[in-house]
Amino acid sequence: MQIVVERAGGDNRFKFQRRVTMAVRDGEYRGRIALRKPGLYRFTAKAGDTGRSKQVFVRAIRRTARAGGLQAR
Repeated sequence: MQIVVERAGGDNRFKFQRRVTMAVRDGEYRGRIALRKPGLYRFTAKAGDTGRSKQVFVRAIRRTARAGGLQAR
């Protein structure tokens, strides 16, 4: 199973970022994918040449204390 990661650019078109391989167990897959930059991401799970899932959209934000990512000093 491979997850295709794409990020929306300034022209609102999605650009390929990388392909992540995940293991499938009992018909399910799970894992973590680090999103290095804030923005809108699109994930598509693919299996083989023809199998493709629905696209999942994720909005990544910067890590700040207000967002719960960094400790306030």
